[in-house]
Amino acid sequence: MSRKVIISIVGKLYNLKKIKFKYKENEEECELLSIFLRKIFNKESYNVSNIYLIPHSIYHEEEKFLNLLKDEYGIVDGVFQKLLPSFGNVNKEGKTYKFINTYDFTRFYIFLNLLKFFLHHNDIDEIYVDINQGWNIYNDILKEAVRNFVTFYKLMFLNKGKYIKANLIFSEPIFASEGTTKEVFTVPIDTKVFFDSPIRREDTEQLKNLDFTIEEVKFLKSFYRVFSALKGNAPLVIFTFGYKSPETIMKFINSLVYKFLDYIDPQKADEDKFSMQISYKIPRNIPILINVFFSLALYYAISSELSSKGIKNNGQIWTNIEDLNKINSVYETFKLEVNKRLLDNDIRNIKNKAEKSLYDGEELRYCEIEEKPCIDLGNFVIDSKVKRNFWAHSGFERNILLVKKEKGEIFLSYHSKVREKLYLFLE
Repeated sequence: MSRKVIISIVGKLYNLKKIKFKYKENEEECELLSIFLRKIFNKESYNVSNIYLIPHSIYHEEEKFLNLLKDEYGIVDGVFQKLLPSFGNVNKEGKTYKFINTYDFTRFYIFLNLLKFFLHHNDIDEIYVDINQGWNIYNDILKEAVRNFVTFYKLMFLNKGKYIKANLIFSEPIFASEGTTKEVFTVPIDTKVFFDSPIRREDTEQLKNLDFTIEEVKFLKSFYRVFSALKGNAPLVIFTFGYKSPETIMKFINSLVYKFLDYIDPQKADEDKFSMQISYKIPRNIPILINVFFSLALYYAISSELSSKGIKNNGQIWTNIEDLNKINSVYETFKLEVNKRLLDNDIRNIKNKAEKSLYDGEELRYCEIEEKPCIDLGNFVIDSKVKRNFWAHSGFERNILLVKKEKGEIFLSYHSKVREKLYLFLE
């Protein structure tokens, strides 16, 4: 059974007035639009989860709000409340506090909590963003955080074309003196995704200064290497150096979500009672951090697709030239048809020349087979010319490519003298 998730910013926790809402053919009185929507989905036999984001400044009164849900509507299961970082000068427990916060920090916090929820509930079908109450800035941040989550999900299942529907939901304006029925409206939230890397090579270098461990940086560099090999059409790189399995990537995403949620937990904010300030632990360069999660989502899609085509993730020294054709269906999935044509042409040329030039059991550099001058690999440098030839010929740069014939079949490998340099160049 699929799950509907309703996310709301809580603007008031108690003494709420009942409003008569109407949505499609459904009409009923409720204190909150989120409760009205929940009742509709319950009637339609969906799993329903309500996520209530309660601003830090009023979070100490959360019990009154939860009691309303329990006592008035009997709602106990499927309700999740989260503390939401507050903004500006707010009266808290009779005192005026200044909350030191940013738009991006709050967006990142909500985004991480949505990822955490998704990791524990993989049956989400649709998200409703209830903007009927709460401060306008919170609702705008919530909308953007959900947009980020929808992007993450689309990238994670890019190879399958799966996506989660998301909608803003709101009613006609509500005024205290009115008793009229309020029509409810929805507006879709959508994003477009492409097969492109959310992080760049220079971003991976910055991660060392953004609280990432050496191992975490290596993991993200492996994404960039695999992505570059696909996008730039160098499939032998993937067969040689391998890639992370879908299960490993999912565990890594999970570990990063919990790591950052623990670090930025609003309840661990620094409270200065002398200056009456509450300062949240705001990470540096949040846009890059969000792009890290986008990249891992895309890595999951790539890994799942490679695995489904029978391409091993642990790497190998020699690759049968025929096995490289497995990558063509991956190219088709990610709409890289040009790569397919270029690869077919390069494989055909290598195979024809190798079959004519090599004896069974013989192994030569491709430049020797082509009878071209070969660069000494002792002091080999991957300069601009080598890079250009590498990417122009499907990763089959003639000086570093080894070709052998074995029992009538052609195998390819990168020369052992340059394998480490190539590995580093591709990260």
